[in-house]
Amino acid sequence: RQVRARIMRNAWYPLVWSTEVTAKEPYGIQLLGDPIVLFRDKANKVHCLSDRCPHRSAPLSIGFMVDGKLECRYHGWQFGEGGKCVKIPSALARKDICAQTYPVKERHELIWVWPGDSKLAESTPLPDFLFQIPDMFALSKGSRDLEIEDVLMVENLLDQAHLPYIHVKTVSNREDAGPLNCEVDFDSEKKNNKQQIIPKGFEGFSGVYDPKPDKTPWRFTFIAPCYVKFEISKATDPNFFLSLNICIPITPRRMRFTYILARKTAAWLNYLPFGMGTHITHWQADRIIDQDEYVLAGQQHNLYYKAKPWDTMIKADALAYRYRKWRLKVEKSNPWFSGFELGDIEDIIQRDIHGSREPYDIYKSKAVTRGSKFVVTPATPLVAPSFIRIILLLGVAVFVYMWWTGSFKI
Repeated sequence: RQVRARIMRNAWYPLVWSTEVTAKEPYGIQLLGDPIVLFRDKANKVHCLSDRCPHRSAPLSIGFMVDGKLECRYHGWQFGEGGKCVKIPSALARKDICAQTYPVKERHELIWVWPGDSKLAESTPLPDFLFQIPDMFALSKGSRDLEIEDVLMVENLLDQAHLPYIHVKTVSNREDAGPLNCEVDFDSEKKNNKQQIIPKGFEGFSGVYDPKPDKTPWRFTFIAPCYVKFEISKATDPNFFLSLNICIPITPRRMRFTYILARKTAAWLNYLPFGMGTHITHWQADRIIDQDEYVLAGQQHNLYYKAKPWDTMIKADALAYRYRKWRLKVEKSNPWFSGFELGDIEDIIQRDIHGSREPYDIYKSKAVTRGSKFVVTPATPLVAPSFIRIILLLGVAVFVYMWWTGSFKI
């Protein structure tokens, strides 16, 4: 029970895309509230430290990269592998000074961070099975930071009933609405499962929505602590579609949403010139995410004022409600950041003096979030004026028509 309660902490989180962290500047972010900083050394190896200089507690994420070392902006102290302080300009370097480190890995084009007990990190496998997608499929990848709780997004992703209403003209239409029967046919907590949907050693559950006999059922799967996977049909079907959604808990009120979409339909978009296909798929993904965020932000507002997250449950809510029960259990151990460790009595006195002040949110400041320009999903299609998007789409339509009719020659 104790290990299970810590699953939010003792887990690998695919926090950022590999392209986001460069050797030019440090990258500051939070994970379960923990302020952390990522950087690359001269060998392009990724390191992860607590975003606090062990000298005067200045954030390291607003520092500089100097010869593959992370330099604190305050006094120029430099840190290298293992968080070791390798240079103190105003004194001789001391081997006993280190910044707190976090286990980190790089795989599947993502940088993974472990915020829990570091002794358990190496023996805990990454969920590689989630990323085993055949090369024949067209892929779309991206990330968005959202000012909502990750809990609400996971519940949303496990709920097919919202599609005809929130996602009108993007994923579904109101005409698609109807009675839904959701069956949870796999649960890692139970022993009498008919099939092994999730590999042994991983926690989660899975279910199928089967609204109409003439339609292909959708399978939704939750894998602890932050993955929701849903797929339509089988990989051999020409209409196969798979969506892997990763809901990273940044803070109790903020999350990072990372997605990988695999499809067989509209694969020609990947071959359009100048990366136009990528921009179109990202623009469409942003439209869908915007629709969810608009509703979930309103829900979160009501929850802040003591509204209940669940008043009434129906059969279509089976998966989302199952997740809520799981989350309530694992949150009993309070996995969120509660502050930096206290030291001697002088540290405690200083914490009491400064702790009453409202902290400046450095992770929203321009100094740190400048790294967002390296996110795989460019923000340009989302904020570009409508007429530019229309011109782009018209250009794509003309290109496809000319290619289809054979009038396009190189």
